[in-house]
Amino acid sequence: MSSGDATYLPIKNTAYRAYFPILDADGDPVPGASGLDSEVSIDGASMADCTNEATYIADSAGSYYLDLVASEMNSSCSLAEIKSSAPGKTTVLTMYPVEEADYGTATQIKLASVLTTIGALENVSTSDIVTHTTSALVTIDVAQASSITAVDTKVTDVAQASAVTAVDTKVTDVAQASAITAINTIVTGVAQASSLTTVDTKVTDVAQASALTTVDGKVTDVAQASAVASIPTESMATVVDAVWDEELTGATHNVSASSGRRLRDVESVIHIEGGTLASATSSTFELPGTSNANDDFYNMNFIVITDNTGIGQVRHIDDYTGDTKVGNIKPSWITTPDSTSGYAIMPIGLVHVDTIVQSGLTSITNELDANSTQLASIIADTAAMEASYAQASALLTTAAVKTQVASALSSDTYAELGAGTATTTASISTKLSYLHQVLINKNTSTSVLASIYAADGSTTVMTSTVSSDGTTYTKGRFS
Repeated sequence: MSSGDATYLPIKNTAYRAYFPILDADGDPVPGASGLDSEVSIDGASMADCTNEATYIADSAGSYYLDLVASEMNSSCSLAEIKSSAPGKTTVLTMYPVEEADYGTATQIKLASVLTTIGALENVSTSDIVTHTTSALVTIDVAQASSITAVDTKVTDVAQASAVTAVDTKVTDVAQASAITAINTIVTGVAQASSLTTVDTKVTDVAQASALTTVDGKVTDVAQASAVASIPTESMATVVDAVWDEELTGATHNVSASSGRRLRDVESVIHIEGGTLASATSSTFELPGTSNANDDFYNMNFIVITDNTGIGQVRHIDDYTGDTKVGNIKPSWITTPDSTSGYAIMPIGLVHVDTIVQSGLTSITNELDANSTQLASIIADTAAMEASYAQASALLTTAAVKTQVASALSSDTYAELGAGTATTTASISTKLSYLHQVLINKNTSTSVLASIYAADGSTTVMTSTVSSDGTTYTKGRFS
């Protein structure tokens, strides 16, 4: 339920919001009445509690509303009583719901059933409004209109007309209008008309008409018209759809500076070609037979899948063969398009990049050719270094190092050292050699000198002074 349920007439089997005051014994409005109790009788049946209770309108002098659900309005007469504990007298609401088919909806009033009322508004009789048999209804469709002050539809001065079957004047799509003061459509001055079938704010299908003047909803000066067959009113949505769906072609929209021409000019800048693919593979596409037959014509551009299978993918065109209409792309499709896929070829500023790149590549190639000997030497040296590195890498593994150490200790031979001194910083091999000579070779000792000889037994390698005081024997460092 909402304020939108407060319509100009209660409609049968439709939720309805009724507004009313609650008065005290003196007839004064009562604000904020307490203990509200709302009951309803449908077609004279016993009173029963309403689904909703009456609601006080905040800050009002004593105004309330009651939301009646559809079932409580499914009657010829619904009578509601709103009681309050204090203060305020019981308020009675009597409603006669109408059939929507007879009186329209919340935004449509069908006036055929209330022609007398319309006549009263303008102080004219029903016969003044329609002078012949009128079977059609006059409908006024008003959206967001707060007031319709007067509706005055007249058909006058119809000369030699065999029938006025229907006068159907519609006011549609009136948005945010605060008032529609008058709707006054007059059909006048129809001469030599064999039939005036429908007048509906728009005249179409006029045959042999020498003049048709339409001014502010009035149709005048129709001469020598054999038929006014239909006067339909098209909705704004229909007109907009027709504009957007109109095909722009050079044959039909080629007027200089027109919107259609300019739109096609813009398309030609950003869109080389479009249509539906003939086929595709994971790395190619095939254009339809009407596409350009020159090799490389689309190279360096982009193909965009615009519809159906593979839609949204964009790929660079690497090569194009005009004879087969097949182009190669990079990278490959994620989803391979097919013969249902729409496409567009777009020039994304890369048309001349191939020329620039080719020029740079040519310059680089010439420079390399001029230094081919030096490059060959560098390549050979690099290959040798790579081979040496591979060999060194093979020798530096843990297993290889262990093997080399074992071989050096067990297989390699070393010459005996000659006369000299085993210094404290000598290498391990030198120290081992001196130790070997001390243990294996000839050595002599006197009361003052110890000597170590070479393997020949005669060459002195090292000597050391010795002494004894009868208690302590002392040997000096070999040198």
